[in-house]
Amino acid sequence: MPVRIKSKKPAVTPPSASPPPAPPATIAQTISLPRPPADAPQLPAGLSLCMIVKNEERFLAKCLQSIAPYVDEICIVDTGSTDRTVEIAKEFGAKVELREWRNDFSWARNEAIAMASYRWIFMLDADEEFLPGSESLLAQLKSVPAFDTGVWVRCYNESNDYQGTGQMSHLLIRIFPNHPRIRFRGLIHEFITLDQSQLGLKASASPIAIKHSGYLKEIVTERDKGARNLAIVKAAVEREPEEAFHWFNLGTTAFLIGDYETARNALEKMIEVNQDQPRGFFANGLSALADVYTEKMNDPVKGEEAARLCLRFSPHYANGHFALGKALVAQKRLADAREAFEAAIGDGEYNHLQFVVDDEVSKWKAYSEVGATYVAEGNDEAAVEWFEKGLKNRPSALPLRLNLARAYERLKRIDEAARTFAAAFRDLPSDQSAVDYVNFLLRAHRDREALDAIRAAMPQISPAAQFPVLMAGAAVCERNGWPEREQFLRDAAERMPGAALALDPLEALFRARGDLAAVDRLYGAEDATEPLELADFRRRANRLLAQGRFSESRAMAERGLEREPADASLLLVAALACSSMGDAESARQWAQRVPPESGEHYLRARMMLALDARGRGEFEEAIAATEAVLAQMPQHIEAVVLRSNLLQQLDREVESEQMLLAALRFDPQRIAVELSMLYLRQERFEDARRIADAALVR
Repeated sequence: MPVRIKSKKPAVTPPSASPPPAPPATIAQTISLPRPPADAPQLPAGLSLCMIVKNEERFLAKCLQSIAPYVDEICIVDTGSTDRTVEIAKEFGAKVELREWRNDFSWARNEAIAMASYRWIFMLDADEEFLPGSESLLAQLKSVPAFDTGVWVRCYNESNDYQGTGQMSHLLIRIFPNHPRIRFRGLIHEFITLDQSQLGLKASASPIAIKHSGYLKEIVTERDKGARNLAIVKAAVEREPEEAFHWFNLGTTAFLIGDYETARNALEKMIEVNQDQPRGFFANGLSALADVYTEKMNDPVKGEEAARLCLRFSPHYANGHFALGKALVAQKRLADAREAFEAAIGDGEYNHLQFVVDDEVSKWKAYSEVGATYVAEGNDEAAVEWFEKGLKNRPSALPLRLNLARAYERLKRIDEAARTFAAAFRDLPSDQSAVDYVNFLLRAHRDREALDAIRAAMPQISPAAQFPVLMAGAAVCERNGWPEREQFLRDAAERMPGAALALDPLEALFRARGDLAAVDRLYGAEDATEPLELADFRRRANRLLAQGRFSESRAMAERGLEREPADASLLLVAALACSSMGDAESARQWAQRVPPESGEHYLRARMMLALDARGRGEFEEAIAATEAVLAQMPQHIEAVVLRSNLLQQLDREVESEQMLLAALRFDPQRIAVELSMLYLRQERFEDARRIADAALVR
């Protein structure tokens, strides 16, 4: 049994016999709420904040600070917090009840609603905040009679997919009457309804707004809710397969976790189930389907079809025109794409009417895409005009700044490019702005400025970006013969101790000065980390092989081959390690997989197979292996000598002699020895002397 924390609710005032008063003029002008029937009972005037929470100590205080002064009570259902969430809630005077989580968001929200005492309910999540500007409306709303109509709230979702680029938004009914007929519906992506209607609760527009921070990258990663949400939406689909909204939720959830086939199938099913019903989510689902086809399935024709269907349902939908433009770009119909992107810009005046919309499309993203179409046509002058237009609307849009800087560079407007790259890095320091700025300086051969930029970038970019930037610094120093190269390599190796890109040149430096202790330290740090890139697996496997650590070398090669099964270097290492351990059968299997196009690796693998076959007495098989080597490299002396010896084993001495004579030009001294030995066995002493003398003369 869950522990329940109860508090007494105020007594409910009996309904008045007289008609409820008319709403105050100011709120009536702003929020068009219908007048309820005269006999509709009314709870006490006031606003109850209702919430469900679990482990929200990071956000809850900020959320409650934004809204607590404007509500009359705070009702919170906690579904299993193990941090300070409940303590924080009580600091704000909240009533808190504990419930065991059931994988059902509607149930949890309805439990919170059941705690409420006042006439109106404001539902918030812990990672949301009430935005200033509508405080007086909330105060007036408390005394407005309530019945069967809610209030639309605009939710602005903070996003840092592109630094400094604002938000996307959608409409939600987050304010509604406190009435037992009004409850949430749906296991996940739940919505408020009257009598559990699939069409939801009717609502009036309002300027009230909230901010949602839950889509910031670090929060999405930290919470890792994708798999959990997918399981819940699948359960909802199984429970109500005739509900198009569930298919929409399944499709968009699958899209977010990278399961694009499930996303496509679910969104196609949404279309089939919904048919022509005017549902708020439908246009967004269709634009998402267009993106799945265009960007994930490489089928822009289908993407165009989905986008055009979206626009048939919502003709002024910025997301729809944007998805159409991307589908047309993928078909190289650039003029048509520009027309679609420009329509998306014009759609901005309708954004406030959309249920879900990416506000940034009309502000700058469509401008950037128009510019990109001109770049694709080689018209950087036109591209610059569009990038500059977009920056007037959103000066902090990093992609626009970088696109503009690149266009300046292509137009040989180098000073403008330099200023734009530098300003982007200065104003919006990030991995992308740092890498782009450093690379520009390198291309411009401003090497000392590049080193200064690298040093400035280090404290401001992620460890993942620090490594390539440091390696760029090492390359600059190598190009100029500057002594700082070693320090850049050391810093890079410190950040990624298993990275072959830094370790190979660093080891070469240590060996050149005879510092074997430094090499050993390098190896120790390398062994303590996991390889990340294919080159790291190659380096590690080869090093372990050279150190005689054959079983470790084989294991490392096999791990790398799980990532890239046809990697010739790793296949050869696996073969050599198995051979060194006496596992001839495994060595043969690995060597046979080395592809012919891999050059030296293939030649070594074939020579291994030839020697192995000779050892087993399979001379014809060994000859075939040497012939494979000689087909690619006729001057391969070891293959020539081995094949000659094998032919002699089979008493094919004439072929052996002819082969050696033909190879005499490649290595006269080595081949002369082999010929002399053949002639001596045949007692052709004069031929043996002649060949030996000729070799000495050369």
